[in-house]
Amino acid sequence: MTVKIAVIYDSGTGTPHAFAQVVAGGAASAGTRTRPRPVAEPPPDRVSGGSARKKNP
Repeated sequence: MTVKIAVIYDSGTGTPHAFAQVVAGGAASAGTRTRPRPVAEPPPDRVSGGSARKKNP
């Protein structure tokens, strides 16, 4: 049985991307199949102009 691992990250600065690569490399050296993937950007019509949190009245 092959173990598969998806390493999902969100990287604005590049540091999370580098960390995901290290995690994927470690998992691959243990015999797993790895797949680093960035978080997909939401379509523009799904992004609000303000905070996603509800504000207290």
